[in-house]
Amino acid sequence: MTTTGFSSYNTFGLRTEWIKILFENPEAIKNIGQKPKQDSFFHWGKDVGLFDRQRKPTIFFDKFAALGAESVKLWGVFWINAAYNSSLINLFVKKAPFYLEIDNAFWLETLDNSRSPRTKRNALTALKGTLRYSPIGEKLGQGICKLKGNQVISITRTPWPYPEPLVILYSLYLLAEHSDRLHSFTLTELLDDCESREALSPKILFGLNADDLRPILQGLANDRPDFIRVNFNKGFMENIFLNEKLSSADVIQIL
Repeated sequence: MTTTGFSSYNTFGLRTEWIKILFENPEAIKNIGQKPKQDSFFHWGKDVGLFDRQRKPTIFFDKFAALGAESVKLWGVFWINAAYNSSLINLFVKKAPFYLEIDNAFWLETLDNSRSPRTKRNALTALKGTLRYSPIGEKLGQGICKLKGNQVISITRTPWPYPEPLVILYSLYLLAEHSDRLHSFTLTELLDDCESREALSPKILFGLNADDLRPILQGLANDRPDFIRVNFNKGFMENIFLNEKLSSADVIQIL
C-alpha cells in the first residue's frame, strides 16, 4: 500500500507555493532549488497523485490545476492520496490522536527504531513543513502548529471543520478499492478502522464521526444519486451503497 519511505522527502514538506509554481508552469519546478529539494517535491507529487513513477504528470494533473493551488478540495484529495501512498503520512493518520498537543519527542518515539535517528528527525521536519506550509495543517485541521520563534515545537490535530462532501465521497471510493471492491457497507463498518485494515475511513483521515458523516452522506445521496445511495433509518439501518460501475477516478472528474 505505502510506497514512499521516510527518507525520500529529505527535510522538505509539501508547500502550497510549490504547487502554485507547478500549476503556472510545469517546467519551472526545476528551478525551485537544488536536486534534494526537487527530488523531495517529485516524491510528494507522486504520493498525492500529480506525477507517475517516471515523473510525468498523471491523467489528473489538468483537473488538479483547474481547481487551483489554494483549493481545499485539492488538498483534501492530496491528503487522502498521501495517506495511502506515503509511509510517513500513513503512520501519522493512524497514530496521531485528535485534540492532543503532540511534541517532537512523541513522534521520535512513535517512529520505529529500525530507522536511524537522522532519518526520523528529517521525516518529522518534512511532516511539520507540510502541515505548516499547506492548507492541510490549518484549514483541514490535520496539524495546527505551535511555534517557538520559527520552529514548530508541537502539533495539534483536530477534525476537519468544514469538510468538502465530494472529498469525502472520494475517500469512500478509495476505501472500496482497498477493500476488495466492497461497494456496500454500514456506517459502523465504514468507521471500523481496525489495525489490520488497509482502507482508511473519513474518521481516521479527518476525524469525522458518525454524527458528522450522516448529513454529509445524505446530502451526497440527494445531490449525486449516480454515485451514492444511503438508507438511514433512525440509526437502526445505516447502509451506504456506492456505484460499482464508478471509481475514485470518476469522483475526481466531478470535484
